[in-house]
Amino acid sequence: SMMTTEVTQDMYETIIGNNPSYYVGGSQPVETLTWFETAAFANALSTLEGLPSCYDSSNSYREIGGYTGSSFYDCPGYRLPTEAEWQYSAQAGQSTTYAGGNTLDDVGWYNINSSGSPQDVALKLANAWNIFDMSGNVNEWTHDRYGSFPNGSVDPIYSPNGSSDIAVRGGFWGANSSYHTPTYITAYAPSNLNNGHH
Repeated sequence: SMMTTEVTQDMYETIIGNNPSYYVGGSQPVETLTWFETAAFANALSTLEGLPSCYDSSNSYREIGGYTGSSFYDCPGYRLPTEAEWQYSAQAGQSTTYAGGNTLDDVGWYNINSSGSPQDVALKLANAWNIFDMSGNVNEWTHDRYGSFPNGSVDPIYSPNGSSDIAVRGGFWGANSSYHTPTYITAYAPSNLNNGHH
């Protein structure tokens, strides 16, 4: 299951010991994280809760390998969602324009209402599954490399043959409304520093 809010700076600092965010606020989502730092956080949270780590830290976290079960996607520890899992969770069985409603002001932070920075998590309406900030606030890393889904794909997953960039979802506080739909996808190099995660 997915966390109901973006990971806050307080939570990240408690588990990792530092706060890399440019916009500091304990209840704001942690940002300025690389994909690698996000995977390391997932492993640290898994360890804290006595669960297996899902990422292999010996290869810069990029390659799957920390979990030795039958499938990485069944790893009981914390991991980033695939693009399909992220979109499924954002839409929450609804056909709304944004995650949780048809009016972005009600459900997300974007360039018109954010006052130029991320905001505290869970101040806007949640979607039908009680997940907050899936449209806006900070961009969110997924597990998948960026690439087109094969025709007929129902649940596309990570492919080592895709782009070296990682798919990013959700839109962010400085972008206009078109970036905040559950189906909008962009991508960044995994070393990019301007994303968060659920």
